[in-house]
Amino acid sequence: MHYFFTFLILLSFSTFARMQQPEEASHKTLFANQAYKIKKDGSYKVIDEREIEILNETGRKDFGFIKINYNPSTSDVVILEAYTLNGSKKSQVSNSLIEDKAIASQVTGFDNTNQIAITFPEVQIGSKIHLKYSFERKIPSLKNFFNTSEFFGWKENLQNETITIESELELHHYLYDLKKIINVETNKKNDLYLMKITLKQPIFVKPVEEKNPYMQRTSTPYIEISSAQNWNYEILKSIIEDNEKILSESTPEKLNSILQQAKKIKGFIPQVNYLIENLQNSVRYFGDWRTIKGALVPRNLKVIMSTGFGDCKDYSALLTHL
Repeated sequence: MHYFFTFLILLSFSTFARMQQPEEASHKTLFANQAYKIKKDGSYKVIDEREIEILNETGRKDFGFIKINYNPSTSDVVILEAYTLNGSKKSQVSNSLIEDKAIASQVTGFDNTNQIAITFPEVQIGSKIHLKYSFERKIPSLKNFFNTSEFFGWKENLQNETITIESELELHHYLYDLKKIINVETNKKNDLYLMKITLKQPIFVKPVEEKNPYMQRTSTPYIEISSAQNWNYEILKSIIEDNEKILSESTPEKLNSILQQAKKIKGFIPQVNYLIENLQNSVRYFGDWRTIKGALVPRNLKVIMSTGFGDCKDYSALLTHL
């Protein structure tokens, strides 16, 4: 009897997560098209166009107001078309209903993010939301490198999707598609590498009735596309060289003072402990996740010491330099 009651207690606290069925969905993405044009240096422009049908009040709330985030220092976003369809009636989104503004970082540190907020008019159950915009990545994270990935139907009641790519860089891809619902065509025309990816049947993958559910990436078909077959020195060469330039700079006076005091201490480990302790006292943590230089390359040693703050890579650069 004791075990029976224990079982009942455990059962009462169990969660019954399941996949939402298409007929329960708040929306239906009638089509989603993406057209990429990739340059030799890894910069690119993509035109994204999609139409979403609103099926219930949740969909009306979720898709009547759409946000697009981007980094203005490396990217540009332009809204090309935005309107609501109610039967044959088309209600255009006026410029006054499109707001592009900087948003504050959610964490302490440097960051630079803009958000475009689009309010669609006259949205009701049965409406269709149409959005077309361009996203241009002007500065790639790594020189002469491109990569992207697409997860089909993840929390999206996706009916149809087509992705086309024209690239000056040779592209490689990996497709995970156990159900064989994704078609991939590759070709080369003159100096362009071409790719067309098509969803052959609807897909919808959304767990419900569980808070913050964990899902493996293999829960839905996906494709990964990259100009590199593997990570190697050539891909990271420019970043490595930029880091080495920082490490080879002359030692700032304040940093040199810490170094000279450490040399007076006997034993390698006590010396290193002294350096670590004094660097922690001299440089307070302040994150820098600005794209490219901020994310991958530390600031100049002199700048770090003069400002008295830095993040992990700044701190590591100081310690490695010593």
